[in-house]
Amino acid sequence: MTVDLQNNRLAQKTTGNLIVTLLDENGNVIAQQQSYKPGTSGGDDNGLITLDGEQTASQTFTFAGVTNAAQVRVTYSDAVLDENNAELARVEVDGVSLTYDEATKTWAGSGDSLAQKLVTIVPKNPDAKIAVNGQPYNGSYLQAFGSGENRFEIVVTAPDGTTTATYYLVVANNVPYVPPTYEVSISDETEHGVVKVSPSRATAGQTVTVTPTPDEGYLVGGVTVTDAEGNPVAVTDEGDGTFTFTMPRGKVTVEVRFTCDGGEKCPSRHLVDVPVGEWYHDVVDWAVSCGLMSGYDDGSNTFGPDDTLTRAQLAQMMYNEAGKPEIDASLVKRFSDCGSDAWYAKAVAWAAREGLMTGYDDGSGRFGPNDELTREQLAVVFWRIAGEPDERGDLSQFPDGSDTSSWALDAVGWAVATELLRGYDNTGELGPGDDLTRAQAAAVFMRQADAEKDEKTGD
Repeated sequence: MTVDLQNNRLAQKTTGNLIVTLLDENGNVIAQQQSYKPGTSGGDDNGLITLDGEQTASQTFTFAGVTNAAQVRVTYSDAVLDENNAELARVEVDGVSLTYDEATKTWAGSGDSLAQKLVTIVPKNPDAKIAVNGQPYNGSYLQAFGSGENRFEIVVTAPDGTTTATYYLVVANNVPYVPPTYEVSISDETEHGVVKVSPSRATAGQTVTVTPTPDEGYLVGGVTVTDAEGNPVAVTDEGDGTFTFTMPRGKVTVEVRFTCDGGEKCPSRHLVDVPVGEWYHDVVDWAVSCGLMSGYDDGSNTFGPDDTLTRAQLAQMMYNEAGKPEIDASLVKRFSDCGSDAWYAKAVAWAAREGLMTGYDDGSGRFGPNDELTREQLAVVFWRIAGEPDERGDLSQFPDGSDTSSWALDAVGWAVATELLRGYDNTGELGPGDDLTRAQAAAVFMRQADAEKDEKTGD
């Protein structure tokens, strides 16, 4: 058999081994010959064929005794047929320029942001077996590269089954550092306006902009940001309707409080002592709009937010909240200091009948309608309304928690656990025996209404 070769590349020299393989009709190899002469180290007599550009060459191969050849496969490459040859001809990584170091038998190269790349390994003897990091190599494959140095061990076993050689492939993947981003969430409790944040995910140290848009009749009352541990994050008012903060390392929650602007839609607009911006303005708005409380009917157009709540006023608030059910006002005469023609007569009579409020147990028969109400007394009333539950909060968290009266301990503990009663912002004290102002009472009723609404919705 004669094989003719031609180098089709102009002015480019190529050297290789010509291999002829005979296969039977099933594709099995039955005989092979090559131009290369094993055992030679170089020179013109090693059998390798060198062709300059456009040069041709011929090589004759004789196969004696072969009668069942059905196919012929001819290859011209740097592969050689040598039973004990465990050398590699080349290693390629698609898109990566590799250099070979003979001393360490290492192919090395680098690339930027490499993902999956095609890896090709070619032995000089095509019958040699290859393992990459202990796994059989069965042809070109896609290899994923991690960040930094990726090192692979390539073991070649010659066809004789005993001769081996170990090579290495080292690819440096230069991946730029991408810092993690954290979520900027908006509180579900935001009402009376729309809040947008940009970006919605940010890296630590990045500036986040909060843009609140209040509904008609409202304005921005405040913007707070808390980190994943509940700690406050400093917020800057930019003066143009936006607020900014520096993103910490971790997710944050943005809460915007929209407050009444005191305009035509303001429920407490007619009350001269409920200015916009005071902590209780929205609370009084709520109390007035739902019919729980109103201003004094003396023509002063005042609410008296800092006035101490009386026992009769509390009875009236509960009576209003219940929808003012029918009750005989004369029942109030059971108390020695209450008359059936008093403004609070029906409310006190109803509260007594329901067991929510009782007269003093000092034998005087008094109800004390004008007596000032304390915070712990209010807690007792709400505790009774709730059915005297067993839930208890830790009163020791307050510096004056031990000042709670013994008869009010269960009720105050429950009120703290449910957050109906909270410590003062400026001192952290609970003030169980302190007088309760009308504004504070309205706030407690509003918290209770919110808690009941959350229970109904499952929040």
